[in-house]
Amino acid sequence: MASNTSEFSFETDMSFDISTAKEAPTGDNEVNLKLYSFLSLFEKIGISKVDEEYVIVENPSAGTWESLFETARMVRDLDVHKEAGREMARVCPSVFVRLAQHLKGGLLFPNLRDVSIVDLNSSTHYLPLLASPVLESVLLAVDPESGSVDKTIRLSTYAFLGDLFTFAPNLQSLVIKNVVGMSPLWLDKIAHFHHLQALTLSSLDVKSFENLHPLGSLTNLQDLSLVFQYQEYEQLALSDRYLSLPSLKYLHIVGPFDVMVDFIRVIKQNDLEKLNFECTHQPSPRSKKVKGLKSTLAVRRQEKFALSLRNDFLSLLSFLWAHSLKEVTILSTVLQVWELARLAPLRILEKLHIEGSLILDIEQTIRPPSALWHCLRSLHLPANFTVSFCFIQQIAESTPFLNVISLFMDVTKDPGIGHIQALFHPLESLTILHGGIKTNPGPGNHEAYDDISWLRLMKVARYLNALFPNLRQLDAMVQKREWDRVWELVKLCRDSLADEKGRKQVQVKAVS
Repeated sequence: MASNTSEFSFETDMSFDISTAKEAPTGDNEVNLKLYSFLSLFEKIGISKVDEEYVIVENPSAGTWESLFETARMVRDLDVHKEAGREMARVCPSVFVRLAQHLKGGLLFPNLRDVSIVDLNSSTHYLPLLASPVLESVLLAVDPESGSVDKTIRLSTYAFLGDLFTFAPNLQSLVIKNVVGMSPLWLDKIAHFHHLQALTLSSLDVKSFENLHPLGSLTNLQDLSLVFQYQEYEQLALSDRYLSLPSLKYLHIVGPFDVMVDFIRVIKQNDLEKLNFECTHQPSPRSKKVKGLKSTLAVRRQEKFALSLRNDFLSLLSFLWAHSLKEVTILSTVLQVWELARLAPLRILEKLHIEGSLILDIEQTIRPPSALWHCLRSLHLPANFTVSFCFIQQIAESTPFLNVISLFMDVTKDPGIGHIQALFHPLESLTILHGGIKTNPGPGNHEAYDDISWLRLMKVARYLNALFPNLRQLDAMVQKREWDRVWELVKLCRDSLADEKGRKQVQVKAVS
């Protein structure tokens, strides 16, 4: 089936281009429109701006209304950005009343498949118009810069969920962000979308993991992202029942560390492939006696408790998904300490991304032979761990399939080129997050400085080329000029090798 896609959006002059969509959708000539603002539609009925408010100045004819509805029937995608949403808030409510009257109970967008509204603050009054029987994806968000969430926004969004269940029972993706105060009642409504495959909810306000059990009815759910509110965290009451999500492949949890630990204990899923958790607060002491003490001993007990809890968490997820977990992302806004050896059972791990944490045993864990790293294809190491030349060689020898790596690299020491073993390693992308590359011979000696710097750059380039002959991309977050020079020198090393391979013997012709 041939399909044409046209886009039109609101601009300050309310320009509207529908030249490619004059006919309604028909079989082989289906036209798909992407709408950025209702104002483009309302222009067809003569809407005008009067005293900073959009109103209908003249009474539109029946044919004019039908032209609007004909265009609306071709809209497949509604994507309202913040600026367009704020301009939409200036539309007089009477315009929507007139629109509803002429719809006579029908649907404005019967073929709408995707909805994205990033600023609910100015959009709640027209949410009911977005119901469509073929709706597949909905994203509703509150602009975090708008401050506190108005009660009306929360109630209107909650009511819209009911409309969605009535008109769009086959919804596959639902994202609701920054609607503070999402109570368990929201989960009860969401539980009716049995075809849902992806769900993202932020600002969850639940008191017990028992409140999450309605999600167990989402048997087709493959992607789940939950952001828990932080309220002077008290441990959520654990449930006596498991939360069964048989189709889940990707789990993303944001919140206090305790929530993550308890969620992993509650969930029942045997084949999880991707796990992403972002820790926003330190673990809470489970003992009130320890919590109230201020002595050094009490602090040490808390630290020991926190480390034990974190390591138990890693051991638990390794035990649960040793044969399925392929990606692990650990992000933290507060310093965490981990023992990486706890992840050793993850024999098919392909991606490991750690940021904002301290790893105690990374050098011992990565030392070859190490089963943890054998299948790894992408690695991001935390900022507080600096990789030396010697260690990057260990990484190369322990990760035979590594394709992408990001790290903090220390190249201030001589790489010792004479002792390096050249490898056939598949690494293609290297990102230097931080790393000193200059050697200062002393003040005022710029010529010596340049000589030493270039010598250092050449050694770094030769070292990287010896380890990673397939490198295609070298990015640096710091000292970009120096690393750009390293990259040019790496390519020069390869050109020299190509020259050597193509060298031919000069034939000396006898003089007759």
